[in-house]
Amino acid sequence: MVLSRLNIFHPILWLTDLIGDASSSSIFFCLLLLSVLQGVQCAFNVKFYSVVPTIPGSRLSLIGQILLPQHLLHSFVHSLMGVLVFWCCTVLSRGPYQSLAVPCNTDPSDKDDVQKMCLNERYLFLLLTGAFLGYSYSLLYFIHNMNYLSFPVMQQFKYVQFRRFLPVLLHHSCVQSLYLIRNCTALYFFLGYIPRTWFQGILNLHLDQQLPPLDSLFGLLDLSLFYQIWLCGTFLLVTWHIVWLLFQIHTTEARMFPVQSSFVEDAEMCLPNALGCNSPLLKYLAFQDLVLLSQYSKIRRQDVFSLSQPGGHPHNWTAITKECLSVLSNLAARLVAHQEAAASNGHVRFPSSSAELRKSSSSSGTSLNESIDQAGKIAPVAQTPISSVLKTKASLKRPWDSGSPFASPVVGHISTAQDQNSPWHGFRAEPPHY
Repeated sequence: MVLSRLNIFHPILWLTDLIGDASSSSIFFCLLLLSVLQGVQCAFNVKFYSVVPTIPGSRLSLIGQILLPQHLLHSFVHSLMGVLVFWCCTVLSRGPYQSLAVPCNTDPSDKDDVQKMCLNERYLFLLLTGAFLGYSYSLLYFIHNMNYLSFPVMQQFKYVQFRRFLPVLLHHSCVQSLYLIRNCTALYFFLGYIPRTWFQGILNLHLDQQLPPLDSLFGLLDLSLFYQIWLCGTFLLVTWHIVWLLFQIHTTEARMFPVQSSFVEDAEMCLPNALGCNSPLLKYLAFQDLVLLSQYSKIRRQDVFSLSQPGGHPHNWTAITKECLSVLSNLAARLVAHQEAAASNGHVRFPSSSAELRKSSSSSGTSLNESIDQAGKIAPVAQTPISSVLKTKASLKRPWDSGSPFASPVVGHISTAQDQNSPWHGFRAEPPHY
């Protein structure tokens, strides 16, 4: 509202209008609606987060991932939210774009000055740009794995992290807004007559002949319109990216789980139970706490090795080692399955039960011992082709790397700034595959 109504030549009048409009009911309603939209954005971040990055094997699988029903719902809701955010921005700015229907004179040669209702194409283009930016944000959200929670090894205060990333986020939200508006303008230049004709027919409106259409070269020279759209787009991306950044910082903060509890009600929040829970995020935080416990907390390590009274049994140590060995067994079974898949032309066959996992592991160990006894040396193992290894290594590349064809300027620069400037440069905690 402040930037869209900036008046350098009359600063007193500009400040007076801002103070007068700040107390109006429409401003309060728009601020309330924007707060509700931010709450919806937080709910989507909580719903779609993941501690394991999704790496599609091909472009076709990426398209299939985008077309999932829950992802389509995410895109539709964000498109609608983009329209509402742009509408709120136009109300706050008090500009000429307030309604789809405006009075106009359809025939400039007519001397009777008959006023008719015409379609405000500038306002329609502004709302369509909001829908396009909302859909683009949703699309990039899944393509660039923005729902993936990347845990740092070394923790910092939340305020320090937010202060470091905020200037980078502001800068690249402005740049990304320009790129997305450019794409939307190019799309409207070729296909803009479709929504314009549809809204004209639905609302029974005429076309203002005194203004050039936006799908022409003269219509694209309206700099005030594009300045207004760029401000709205930057505001949308900045607010949504701030919500995403705060969610990332808060969720990846290290939690401390009690090793044992004196009360039955709090037993579920103990470290051994958290290590074996079904929630991937809680399980990852528990293993992160176990790493910090083993490195820096002498008092808590004493609780791990403490003996029960009476009886003298290491119940805490037994429960923790049981969950850790279970994760290692699952990892070994997955490695065996992928090794067998690489030897059988890439057809992955995952074991269906834990008994089959143990049978596969035992059969692998038995065949290895037989080959040692019979031949006096280990039989040669089927080697994976070098091209497959290189392809796998390339597929594990972060999806927001600069060399990726789907590289995101916001996520890429944030991750680059974090990797290069952070005190834990080079150390990233990769999530275990459960």
